[in-house]
Amino acid sequence: MQCFSMTGFALRRRVSRIAGSVLFTAVVALAPRVASAQPVAGDTNCDGQVSEADMDLLILRLFGEEDVPDCGNFDVNRDSVISAADLGLLASFLRAPLGPQITFLGVARTDGVVATPLGSLEDGTVVYYRGGGLGFQLVIEGAPGASRSPVGTHTLDSVAGNPNHRPDIQAEVTNQLGDGSTPVCDEFGVPATNPIDFSFTNSISNALNDLACRAQVTSTRATACTQDRFGQANFVNPSSKVQFCIPVDTAIAFPTDDTLFAVQLRDQAGKLGSVKRMLLRVISGPMPPTFTPVPPTTTPTATFTKTVTPTATFTRTPVNTRTPTSSRTATRSPTRTPSRVITPVTPSITPTPPVGTPTQTPTQTRTGQPATGTPTRTPSRTLSPTRSGTPTRTGPPAATGTRTRTPTRTAPPTPTGPQGPIITFFGVLTAGEQEVPPTSFTTDDPPIPIYDFTFGCLFYFVVEAKKRGPSSIFDIVEDTFVDVGCPGLEVQATNPLGMGSLTVCDLPTDPGGVPATNPPDLNDPPLSCNAFNDIGCLFNDGTIGGTKARLCTDTSACILNVNGNHICKTDADRQFCGLMDSRNSFPKGRTLVTARVRDVSGHLSAPAQLIIDSGGGCE
Repeated sequence: MQCFSMTGFALRRRVSRIAGSVLFTAVVALAPRVASAQPVAGDTNCDGQVSEADMDLLILRLFGEEDVPDCGNFDVNRDSVISAADLGLLASFLRAPLGPQITFLGVARTDGVVATPLGSLEDGTVVYYRGGGLGFQLVIEGAPGASRSPVGTHTLDSVAGNPNHRPDIQAEVTNQLGDGSTPVCDEFGVPATNPIDFSFTNSISNALNDLACRAQVTSTRATACTQDRFGQANFVNPSSKVQFCIPVDTAIAFPTDDTLFAVQLRDQAGKLGSVKRMLLRVISGPMPPTFTPVPPTTTPTATFTKTVTPTATFTRTPVNTRTPTSSRTATRSPTRTPSRVITPVTPSITPTPPVGTPTQTPTQTRTGQPATGTPTRTPSRTLSPTRSGTPTRTGPPAATGTRTRTPTRTAPPTPTGPQGPIITFFGVLTAGEQEVPPTSFTTDDPPIPIYDFTFGCLFYFVVEAKKRGPSSIFDIVEDTFVDVGCPGLEVQATNPLGMGSLTVCDLPTDPGGVPATNPPDLNDPPLSCNAFNDIGCLFNDGTIGGTKARLCTDTSACILNVNGNHICKTDADRQFCGLMDSRNSFPKGRTLVTARVRDVSGHLSAPAQLIIDSGGGCE
């Protein structure tokens, strides 16, 4: 107690010099205004924040100073006794952030399954991998910190020119998302903040609001965006009280790079918690091996000091138990039967053996004896072919053979059916790039697969196609959007998507959506190419803005198999992958979707169809 008395005496002298009647007057003036609010632990003067002034006031109270204003918050540790223990706890509050603690920071698929990290950097930054820059969720969970104030849930608080207005979830990225647009809460993207900096400037406050406004927040476990091991909606961390989920769609797609994501939370008392970081590595190809951080050296180094290339701060010690297979075709198609067997059509010209003996023998009959003049030669050349069923023709000998050629020729001089590419697969993937099996099929011939979705967005369409014919000389047109004419991929829906805007490749300032084509347009050429180009803008080759087909390679294809490899499902030449985002969501009910593929000669494939049975809206 003697040690405490000496410390208290020194602090008391400091308080006496700076406080005096001014301090007491200020405290008295503030107390009535906040007395009815929920008390913040350590806020002894009830001004809504914990500071050195609270320490000074508590010391005065402990030493029995008279006329110390009491707003009922001196019992910092809530043990019903005002003692030195309250002073020690208050001192710890001042040494540590008072705001919310982040209980989980990571990545989840759109179906709520939480991703497994690759490892962590030396400074504790968790590293996650994604094969593409969109189609997943950023998940942040929090709980009250030392202030014991509930976590704030405001995701947008923006006032032009005033950097003090910020949301309760404050997140930054070191690479721009989407196209990095700077207007707050538009649909063009989010600007980068590199290096991470939470200082109070207009540009940083705008970037914080721009990313936070896309977050969905819940304090109820049953409405969480993640699921537990039983498949039920739940928070990732049992101690979490609030969850923020940011769906990553086309508008805020991450680039192919390492992007540092840093976030801090604010509570309802305005207190900020500590910053937590996550590294998101977006690269094409198989999942990299997991790693452990490099053991710390004896010389302390600053943790992640303005370095946006954290790949240099760790070495991937291959502690993975995943043995990469040198050939993914062994797992992809060991028993695959080609979905299309081309049987060359051989003209069946079967010469029928002649029936009987051709009697095309001209019989010259001399009538009578030659008279005394010129012999009268009556050419009674009678053609008497014995071909059964063939009318007797009188004409030149060349036209009267008895060869009976049976017309069983089925050669293809007159093409029937489509002459373009063959669609070998048309299906649906989750936003996590895993194949979704059809829920059921129609009774049509052939049956049309039906896919049931709770929501109308955040899933992929995948079209795989192969060149037609034994020679396969006509390549598939790879473009899914062209300025003039129809693209190589023609996808159409019988219901409008999103707002059904007629504008091709809508800007974020437009209503958005794709108009309906009902009934499906199967003309060649189609009546209009606008709707095809409009939905074609949603298909890409794995890069932002790359509206083209993909190759069936592990670094390009979009279907993720159980081994973590990206593949084509069938023996295809090209694969088209398109994510249906929030602005192009399917309406409630059933929508028939038709796809066709064109080759460079202009020929179209036969149509492939599926049905989306959606609950409408977007999650």
